[in-house]
Amino acid sequence: MPYVKDTFYAEVEPYADIVEVTSSSFEELEEDFKTKYDGVKAIYRCRAPGTIWGSLGEEFFRRVPSSCKVVSHCKCSREGPADV
Repeated sequence: MPYVKDTFYAEVEPYADIVEVTSSSFEELEEDFKTKYDGVKAIYRCRAPGTIWGSLGEEFFRRVPSSCKVVSHCKCSREGPADV
């Protein structure tokens, strides 16, 4: 999904540090929120085919730190973001 990533980065980078999640499981993500993602204020996610995260449900949200105030989700396809 280079289109989505490139567009997102171009719009957001002037205002925020962008850190890509490298966690490979919910358990690892929970630990990473305490260390390398400590203090995260917003999460943007593009659900691209083939990703390990699936839907953002209870398993995800119970791990999000209290510092995070915004979670944005975009369904992506090969053509770019879906109309929402």
